[in-house]
Amino acid sequence: RLNVHLRLWSDRLVLYQSQVDTWPGGTRLWMLLSQEKRERGDLPGALDAIDRAIALDPDYERARIMRAEWLIQLGRLDEAEREIRLAMEIEPQLVSGVWKRLHEARARAEGET
Repeated sequence: RLNVHLRLWSDRLVLYQSQVDTWPGGTRLWMLLSQEKRERGDLPGALDAIDRAIALDPDYERARIMRAEWLIQLGRLDEAEREIRLAMEIEPQLVSGVWKRLHEARARAEGET
């Protein structure tokens, strides 16, 4: 029985999903789930999870930055820029890296057209 329990929790995706099912109001739990989904290549699922985190805490700048990162990876650059601007209003020091990645993605996109 213990082996089954340990095997179940050795999968972070299962663990985080279980945690948000148990505590759906946990902003950081939704962020962990989002990160894990992104690491597994599920960007739409990652975006859904980070949207849940932001719905719970709209002023949590790290969630907004994470959302901007996922949007950049999805090529949704205008949405990413809006998200970065919102995060910048909350905590300006945290956005420099993601701002740079947005500009690099825009340059690549312009080069492809």
